[in-house]
Amino acid sequence: VWTGDNSSTWEHLAESIPMLLNLSVSGVAFCGADAGGFLDHCTGELLARWTQLAAFTPFFRNHANIDSRRQEQWAFGPRVEALCRDAITLRYQMLPYLECLFAEAHRTGAPIMRPLLWHHPNDPAAVACEDQFLLGEGLLIAPILRPGATARSVYLPRGLWFDFWSGGLYEGGQHIVAEAVAEHIPVFVRAGAVIPTTAPRQFLTSERDATVNLHVWPHGRSSFTWHEDDGETLGCERGEVSTRQVEFVDRGTSRQLTLGAASGNFVSRVETWRIVVRSAHRNYRVWVNGQRTEAHFDPTLGVFLFEVPNSPAPI
Repeated sequence: VWTGDNSSTWEHLAESIPMLLNLSVSGVAFCGADAGGFLDHCTGELLARWTQLAAFTPFFRNHANIDSRRQEQWAFGPRVEALCRDAITLRYQMLPYLECLFAEAHRTGAPIMRPLLWHHPNDPAAVACEDQFLLGEGLLIAPILRPGATARSVYLPRGLWFDFWSGGLYEGGQHIVAEAVAEHIPVFVRAGAVIPTTAPRQFLTSERDATVNLHVWPHGRSSFTWHEDDGETLGCERGEVSTRQVEFVDRGTSRQLTLGAASGNFVSRVETWRIVVRSAHRNYRVWVNGQRTEAHFDPTLGVFLFEVPNSPAPI
């Protein structure tokens, strides 16, 4: 479901967030708005900001009335095209995370796009917030909703939150000022979250990536159900899926990531799990099922990574 014939205005961009959150908590998990607006005439800045927001919504499309100004991503010049391309590329990288959220919505009814109150019902500031949203439990999205904005206020609920782009760590329960750069919108990651991603791509095929990245953000704990199916048929309704519980806990002196035993009748296409520890400041010793494993620390990117061959057994 989409939000109907919206207009190419900044007001409709902002209003799309509470509309989509209301749809989401009302049981319509697969929802979105026409990025760029359906009626009237979009501008390059509005299209870029709307695309950056819509890339994080369950339903994502650029759609306009035949009488409107052309609003393909390349219609406003190379700069806007590049900004939109980057947002769309990130969307493709996030598809494994989205697929897990879609499966959770199907299984439990939990929305994919969530108001802050979903996980923070006793926080008055979170309950009142309607210009941000959570994508699952792990990501907090704070879109830029005004033309020419150079910054915006972001409310971080209680807990620890990482800046998705810089890796900076923030204490929650407060408003912070986030810079509004042209290249992306503010995104934050809950400490302890594990976000599955895939390599950048430009289109989807029946072939799945053999390597899945599990981005691990320290200083917390989390769990989610990894879901995999053929992506094309309704075989998942007949049990043709592969699922496993993924859990992470940071104990301060040690960190443990557990991939539970795979279940279901679908043979996983994942060959390798690439574990990417974010906001890393040094090298670590790694054991996988009791065996010391080679790992690599990149101080420039602030990441620590190692690879684990996939197996249906617990890892």
